Amino acid sequence: MNRKNKSSHDDDDDEQQPKQQHDSDDNLFIDLPVNQYQTSASFVMIFNQNIPLETKKWLISLLKSNQLQLSIINDSNNRYIRSSSSTTRIPEDLTLLISCSEKLFEQNVHHVFKQLKRQNLMTDKSLDSTKTSTELNTAEKQRILYQLIQQICSPNRTTIIGLPDITLYPGQSIFEICCHHKLITHYFPLHDYEHLENLRSNYCSFFSHNIDYVRDYFGEMIGFYFAFLNYYRDMFCWTSIVFLLCWSLQIPNELYTIIICFGSFVFIKMWKRFAKRLAFEWGTIDHIELEKARPAFRSKCMKIDPITEEMVPYYPLTKTWCKEYFISVPFVIVCLCLSFELMCMYFDCETWMANYYEENPSILNFIICFAPSIIYAIIVMFMNHLYIVIATKLNNYENHKTQESHENHLIVKLVLFEFFNNFICLFYIAFYLNDMDMLRYTLITMLTVNKTVENFLEVFIPMFLIYRNEPKKLFQSSNKSTITSWQQQIFDEKNLYIYEHTYYDCLELFIQYGYAFLFVSIWPWAPIVAAINSIMEVRMDAAKLVYCKRRPFQKTMKSINNAWIKSFEVLSIIIVISNFLTLELISNNVRLLSLYFNLSTFKLIVYAEHIFLTIVLIFWYVVPDIPRDIHHRLNRRKYLQFTNQDDKKFQ
Repeated sequence: MNRKNKSSHDDDDDEQQPKQQHDSDDNLFIDLPVNQYQTSASFVMIFNQNIPLETKKWLISLLKSNQLQLSIINDSNNRYIRSSSSTTRIPEDLTLLISCSEKLFEQNVHHVFKQLKRQNLMTDKSLDSTKTSTELNTAEKQRILYQLIQQICSPNRTTIIGLPDITLYPGQSIFEICCHHKLITHYFPLHDYEHLENLRSNYCSFFSHNIDYVRDYFGEMIGFYFAFLNYYRDMFCWTSIVFLLCWSLQIPNELYTIIICFGSFVFIKMWKRFAKRLAFEWGTIDHIELEKARPAFRSKCMKIDPITEEMVPYYPLTKTWCKEYFISVPFVIVCLCLSFELMCMYFDCETWMANYYEENPSILNFIICFAPSIIYAIIVMFMNHLYIVIATKLNNYENHKTQESHENHLIVKLVLFEFFNNFICLFYIAFYLNDMDMLRYTLITMLTVNKTVENFLEVFIPMFLIYRNEPKKLFQSSNKSTITSWQQQIFDEKNLYIYEHTYYDCLELFIQYGYAFLFVSIWPWAPIVAAINSIMEVRMDAAKLVYCKRRPFQKTMKSINNAWIKSFEVLSIIIVISNFLTLELISNNVRLLSLYFNLSTFKLIVYAEHIFLTIVLIFWYVVPDIPRDIHHRLNRRKYLQFTNQDDKKFQ
């Protein structure tokens, strides 16, 4: 679709708009049956009540000029707006349903997916064939419709009609900026119940693990997360089997610890290879997302982009760095100090309770002795959620230009906050107090309480609220015959919780990964508990998405965010160091080896740790990230593309 057709108004048209406004009211809406609009990809857009009427008319006309099908539902009167006379007025409270005809899907499939590789390319077929609309899955249709809405811009306008304070820059998505400024209060894709029921029966059941169902419905972002979650669960299951074998065969704890430490690196490397295979099968392995300014990016001047040679918003990078290093970093340090102070208070309470129990032994006092650990675990959970809010606000304040930079900095802050808040207590007990019994007890408490509270907050409370409200009517009307079950679906889904991104789900996996492996030499049963939690997590996250959340926006990706992979890699290195140092404190075999080599136990552990990391480094570079067969097929595809281009030159 050409840029000229993306907007129905330019500056000249705006001058003539008052004259034509009365005549155009009749043409804003076409009274079509509801079922004609209902497709597997439909978006709901609810406008703010307080925006001017002319702004609503302008936004609706932009959508109609791009051949999108609209259905208007009046939230106040629960009826469709009909334009049978020139006196028709657009309601102040309106819900807009946007969909797309199959013909428009056909016309835009190549335009929207030109950066993706078709399935026929993956199977080394002809490079000229393309998908038809009937071959598109529901996620791909949603992506096309989303792109058709997002690409609507007004190159000749600098402000929004009726709201001159909101500025636009050339090429900026009008509806993206409207969502940012709350002109559109709700904007989300509708669930397709037919495909959703298929997903529930094929993935949410306990024994089914076909990730393609998730990708076909939710898209690559959610698909890769669940693929990673399945791989993560399988890793803990295999780790549990290894522990049971070592335990039954009475293999020394030192050897088991080394196997687990090496297995943490194998897990990351194998996931990278599996992600490449999935990305190839899903056609996103060569996906490159063009960098553009986020809607929330704040700028007061424009500058020519040297790449696109277009005017883009500009904000000095030095200001972002100053905010990051002189405001965010000190604030983070203060928060970390607060976490350390809370930890010290916990140890004081724990010591006081232990002394009190020694002086007054009883069953009741023995039970009360567990209170400080449980309360501290709950406080850590609360601080985790508080730090998520703080990290998000700090990241928004830093004003990163691109979405990728924004996400990477947010993940770094989340990882730093959560690592310190959750694990500093364990390191303090292990390497300062040297109390291994207390470390084991604290680790058990933190891991079990953490997952119990998380599951309760994330799944059980939302599901309880949803089922509690199910018999209630979300809106009332005297004329109930005009309200279809499809209209009811719109208002039901409006009240569901929003699933914004996979950040916080990945953060949960990161925290559990640390609890399970950081001190596996102290508590070898930790991977078994983590395996049980991971099996539950797959079911909980699936239920959360299909029962408790709005359908998220589809996002094309070729793996989970690379910042998470780097975070797991760094954590794996810390796991090696932590477990080797712990072995130096508890292992009799290490002491015997130190006597045999005439070295101190610390030197022996340092040498062993360096040798181990060297072996890991060799493994890391010897094993490629891309499987050999995928590499060959990629080269084959490039060869076919090259020969195709050469053939076209000589035609």
